[in-house]
Amino acid sequence: GDGGEGMQIASNETSPIRFTNAEPGEHGISIRARTSRGVDGAPWEYAWSVDMEAPGTAFQRTPPESTHLSSAMFFAWASEPTFQFEFKLTDRDHTIDEWVTLWPPHGVGVTSHGLTFEYFYTDLDGQASTTTSTSTATTTTTATTATFAGTTTTNSDGAAGGGDKDRRVELHLNPLCNGPHRVEFRAVDKAGNTDASPAVYEWVVDRTMRPGA
Repeated sequence: GDGGEGMQIASNETSPIRFTNAEPGEHGISIRARTSRGVDGAPWEYAWSVDMEAPGTAFQRTPPESTHLSSAMFFAWASEPTFQFEFKLTDRDHTIDEWVTLWPPHGVGVTSHGLTFEYFYTDLDGQASTTTSTSTATTTTTATTATFAGTTTTNSDGAAGGGDKDRRVELHLNPLCNGPHRVEFRAVDKAGNTDASPAVYEWVVDRTMRPGA
């Protein structure tokens, strides 16, 4: 136990052994068997952590508030290593009611209205995700497809979790319709805690604008 306290379980008791009200932080357990003659076996040890704090999510890069471009690029980052990022997009043509999961380390998707999105996980210095080894980073080893609210996402290696450095995601959207757009981002950490206050950004696409005007 955390405090070094021991407890005995009679031979007629069965697993699982349950502990409740564990405090946030690091925990460990050591279990050993004792024979009827009092001989102790080698202990089995296990360590884990309890995390009940959700990550924060913020934008590092966004498109201009008003632009003639029909494509957009975002950089979003999390306050701690993530399990995954999720996003929503709302505009005239694309209203995604459910969160779209961006599985590390890279993926390409197309919404039911023809919007293409591509994303890449990196660390905070912009280095590519370490979820996939460099020898297979550019090779599709397995093709995993998941559907979320009319959106199909294809992940390049089927991984369902991020590496320790997966704290930033780069997202590309194209083509975007004329008019106002709203995107929401949130991070989910490795303990399953989800940011309850997603990062939100709104901008307008006006293709009648002259570049530089």
